[in-house]
Amino acid sequence: MDKFNFDQVIKKLEQAKSSLPKVLANDTKKFFLASWEKQGWDDNGTKKWAPRKYNKNKRAAGRSILVKSGALRRSVNASLKSATFDSIKFSVDLPYAQIHNEGGVINKGSSIKVIHFSKKGKFSKNNKRANYAQKVNIGSHDINMPKRQYMGDSASLRRIQKEKIQKSIDKIFK
Repeated sequence: MDKFNFDQVIKKLEQAKSSLPKVLANDTKKFFLASWEKQGWDDNGTKKWAPRKYNKNKRAAGRSILVKSGALRRSVNASLKSATFDSIKFSVDLPYAQIHNEGGVINKGSSIKVIHFSKKGKFSKNNKRANYAQKVNIGSHDINMPKRQYMGDSASLRRIQKEKIQKSIDKIFK
C-alpha cells in the first residue's frame, strides 16, 4: 500500500504558490491581447467593438479598430504590475487608455488652429505645397467615445483561470 507523502505534497503546493500567479498573469495578458484579434471583448461570447463613425482619410478605412500606432496594444503587453496569489494587477499608462476601455465623453475646450490651403483651395499639410494659411477658431465640443473594452473582468477569463488552477491542483495530487 502506498503511503501518502505529505511532505512532497506541501513542496509541490509551495512551488505552485510561486509559479501559478505568473502563469495566470500571462494567460490574462494573452486574453486581453486577443481582443485586438477578435476586434471585441469576450465575456461569455465576443461583443464586437463599435465601428468608427467617420474616416478622416482613406488609410484609416482598412485599419483595425484601436490601432493607429500600436502603442495601446503594446502598453497592454507591458502592463503587468504584480502577480500574487491574492491578485493580478495590470495598469496601462497611456492617457487615452481608460476612455477607450470604458467609453465616455471627452470635453474639448475651444482652440485656435492654423489650417493650410493649396492654390485650388484644398486643405494641405503644413509643407511647401501650401500657398496660404488661415487661423480658425474651433469652439468647445464633446466627443462621445464608445466603450471598446480590451481589459477587465470577464466570465470567459475566469473560466480559463479556474481550469488552469484545477489542472495545477490535479498535478500536485497525482
